[in-house]
Amino acid sequence: MGGNKVSSNPALVDAYRTCTCHGASWPRITPRGEAHPRTQDAFALRSHQRASAAIEAGRFKDEIVPCR
Repeated sequence: MGGNKVSSNPALVDAYRTCTCHGASWPRITPRGEAHPRTQDAFALRSHQRASAAIEAGRFKDEIVPCR
């Protein structure tokens, strides 16, 4: 929502005072900690590994167009 800038969008910071940047808000979003950043990172890694394996096995050959 902040665009392609690394810095915070001032309008969003003013509108959403309870939010923070760089993953510091996860305890407020999920008080029980289900979405810990390490858990999210592990999930993302597994997802990318599975996608890579599927691509190499040719399971996306009809969906992926080669670059020219």
